[in-house]
Amino acid sequence: RLRALQRRPTPAVRKVIEVGPVQIDTVQKSVHISGKLVRLSKKEYALLEYLAYHPDQISSKDQLIEHVWDFDADILPNTVEVFIRSLRKKIDGQASDSIIETVRGFGYRLRTKNV
Repeated sequence: RLRALQRRPTPAVRKVIEVGPVQIDTVQKSVHISGKLVRLSKKEYALLEYLAYHPDQISSKDQLIEHVWDFDADILPNTVEVFIRSLRKKIDGQASDSIIETVRGFGYRLRTKNV
């Protein structure tokens, strides 16, 4: 049984995810914007990585809490808003148009088009 499992191909995991000028290195857990390193907290990175693995898909606050925070953590939806705001500041800087889009009443998505 083990040999059969070993023969199966390993799923292809992208090592670097690119969204416009943003490059996410999933191996080193780092983020670069136009070649410049951006320092993110562990939760900010996990949130960005989750959105990057689901580009152009709307993720509700509950989905983000479920996938980014620990199972036993007692997180309020407002916490997600705070982390999204912080992430936008670090990624977008002074730009008025963010790659993280708020979809009112539904959640957030990482825009890959028109970036």
